[in-house]
Amino acid sequence: MVKKIFVQNWFYQFIPLLLWLVFALLPFLFPQSGALSGVHKNFVRDMFYRNLLILIIFYFHAYLLFPALKQPKGWILYGIGILVCFLIYLSVSRYIHPSGQDIGTHFKATMPGPPPFNPFFAVPPFAVSVLSSYCYCILLNINSRERALSRRENAQLKTELTFLRSQISPHFMFNVLNSMVSLARKNSELLEASLINMSNLMRYMLYERNGNHIALNTEVEYLKNYVDLQLLRYGDTVKLNMYISGHLEQYRIEPMLLIPFVENAFKHGLSMVENPLIDIFITLTNSTLQFVVLNNISPVADMEESETGIGLQNIKRRLELLYPGKYSLKVSTREEVFKAELIIKLDS
Repeated sequence: MVKKIFVQNWFYQFIPLLLWLVFALLPFLFPQSGALSGVHKNFVRDMFYRNLLILIIFYFHAYLLFPALKQPKGWILYGIGILVCFLIYLSVSRYIHPSGQDIGTHFKATMPGPPPFNPFFAVPPFAVSVLSSYCYCILLNINSRERALSRRENAQLKTELTFLRSQISPHFMFNVLNSMVSLARKNSELLEASLINMSNLMRYMLYERNGNHIALNTEVEYLKNYVDLQLLRYGDTVKLNMYISGHLEQYRIEPMLLIPFVENAFKHGLSMVENPLIDIFITLTNSTLQFVVLNNISPVADMEESETGIGLQNIKRRLELLYPGKYSLKVSTREEVFKAELIIKLDS
């Protein structure tokens, strides 16, 4: 959208000027021949100056007269300006009227001098110049409003995206701290290892997330640290398999986009589930990432949106903002197995 607005702005600013310059130089394109050389010379000179004058009126109206309409009593100032501009145009037009002094000798007997200047013939070119300039100003105003609207929309989308990201961090830290508390209550020797994992996760959240996108392999390493931390907490009570394939370091992704699926798998895949199992598939083919999370759920588990962590709506909205038309997200439940599948086209 921003690129489109920029192209339109360039078009509106420079293409009309180019067309007017071609129009001003148009007389020079006429061929010169024989006895008409003197007439041709005067004709070219006259038309060039006249067209150049029309060009000056066009931009004088666009950038000096038209803005007066935005002022109080602007129509009065605008009308006076048009009248003064027309009188100046008439006065100057008299001086660039063909003089007939350089007409070829063959025509001197039949063309003793130039025809008298008729002000009526000056009205149509002046009117065309002013009307085309007025339309040009309307187009510029429309383009300016579109650019302003685009900037406001971008600012709103950035604010919304920042808010959506901010929802993830506190929720994630709350889950991690719960894991720490659980290990501390058990006086577990694994608490030190879990603290190291937690420090790695916090370092990622504080430093790696400063940019818009991060390397996909960095996001996957972050995911592994989170999985290791949860496995320290739950131990052998849960079986987890993670399958990774592809050259992840070549592509970039929105940070913390994958973790909510894994968080929900731990949250809903362990409670009241016998022999819980979580499978995570990360497959990168060319620039397409397929991310699948499978986990058991209890037959009585309530998978309402309010119970799924930050919720799928948060994830969907982030995908809509960052990857419009480049992703597919499907969630399903079948035979007490919850499946979340994200397919997304990534940039290198």
